[in-house]
Amino acid sequence: MEETKKLYPIKFCTIQDEYNWGHEEFKLADLGYKDSLVREGWLAGNSIGELMDTYIDRISGDNTYEYYGRQFPVCIRQLSINGDLPLQVHPGDEIAAQRYDFLGNVEARDVPKGACDVIVTDGFTGNVILKLTEGLAWNILQVIKKKFTEGVKAKLGAALLIDKLGSLKQEFDYSSYGGAPILGVKGPILKMHGSSSANAVKNTILKGIPYVEGNVVGTIQNSVLEIEEITLNE
Repeated sequence: MEETKKLYPIKFCTIQDEYNWGHEEFKLADLGYKDSLVREGWLAGNSIGELMDTYIDRISGDNTYEYYGRQFPVCIRQLSINGDLPLQVHPGDEIAAQRYDFLGNVEARDVPKGACDVIVTDGFTGNVILKLTEGLAWNILQVIKKKFTEGVKAKLGAALLIDKLGSLKQEFDYSSYGGAPILGVKGPILKMHGSSSANAVKNTILKGIPYVEGNVVGTIQNSVLEIEEITLNE
């Protein structure tokens, strides 16, 4: 019988980010966008998320799994402050769930399914997901087009499905959506592709009208101030 390798002790690499006010260290994190890596031993290089995927039965108990799922339930974060620390607002899970329909971390494979209305991510990761999804959708359309033009039977099938194929193309075409708003700035800004077509520019302008009329920027600003007030009073 093969001997089971020991998991513990596990030592993780520290994740450090530098800021104007000092630096932030994550001694242990399983946050999706920031995952601790094993520092040494036979598991070196694996993330805490990968350990949970493979050895969850040896790491997390049944009660913990029922509440937290696959995510490791502990995050250890250390701040080193040089002078004054800017106000940091972190709504608790209960407040986030009640007020913002917070769903927690979302797997990349669930993004195309429409797992949630809004996904918060860092700029690099978000851009990779956006461009990859966009390119994949375009290439799938090209493959479908090629298959439906190969032979008489395929063309007859395409003729019967012409309305559905047109609807599918429009749904996957980024120019149908235009640009997207950049949040967190003092003014309504919508970002488009540098290679945007006339149709994309038109749809971006149309999308910007309700964005301005609905005072989205002011609503976000007031909501942040409201959260800060609640946090300071707790």
